[in-house]
Amino acid sequence: SIVLKEPWQPAPLKEFTVPGVIRSTWGGPGNSSVVVFLQEAAEPVTARFLVDSSSAGAEEGGMTVAAREVRTVGGMRAMWVVVTGKGTGAAMGGPGDTDMTQHWVAVPRGTDVIVVLLTCRTADYPDLKQSFDEALTTMKLGGTQTPEQKASE
Repeated sequence: SIVLKEPWQPAPLKEFTVPGVIRSTWGGPGNSSVVVFLQEAAEPVTARFLVDSSSAGAEEGGMTVAAREVRTVGGMRAMWVVVTGKGTGAAMGGPGDTDMTQHWVAVPRGTDVIVVLLTCRTADYPDLKQSFDEALTTMKLGGTQTPEQKASE
């Protein structure tokens, strides 16, 4: 679970499309959003693998990677990646020319991955980052990480 405070408000799940199963969604200023979703992997992956593969995919997609590291979130090792690029104002990519930022936090647990995704206009990111970071400190996760996942740097 995660607690998001102002300026975030719960949003309908049906308004979002992600590569996984949506668990929670919030909307914020300027069409910004935070989406929590679950992905399933064929085998356990580490936070380092997620950082490296997600960063490479973003760069191949024409985005700039502003941050890429492994951190501890909710007591577990997690991917921490921030990317910038063009988008619609509500989503990265597509036909838009709005400067956008996405902050990806992904926590692998065995063969699943919990993803917390902030999407916003780049101009809004400095303000929204504070509430997003505060929300991440409230994150409570069930499940366990493999020894390799726990040791990920």
